[in-house]
Amino acid sequence: MGKVEDRERKYLLWRLRNLRVAKQRRKERLQREYRKAAEEWQRVSEITYKFERGEISAEEVKRVLGEKGEYAEKR
Repeated sequence: MGKVEDRERKYLLWRLRNLRVAKQRRKERLQREYRKAAEEWQRVSEITYKFERGEISAEEVKRVLGEKGEYAEKR
């Protein structure tokens, strides 16, 4: 392998490693976002279930919607 080929190979390896690290960071960020979304979905599902069964009041639902609903509905 020539000197130029070796230099190009090292450069390409460096770029690939940087790309791999960037994709790993993105994957980790998306996993954190997914966990948060799953937790929020679970909480809303529980509240919906309880409200449907009459276990919580309309006032409690309004309070929860005031805290999270407006933001979540816009997303």
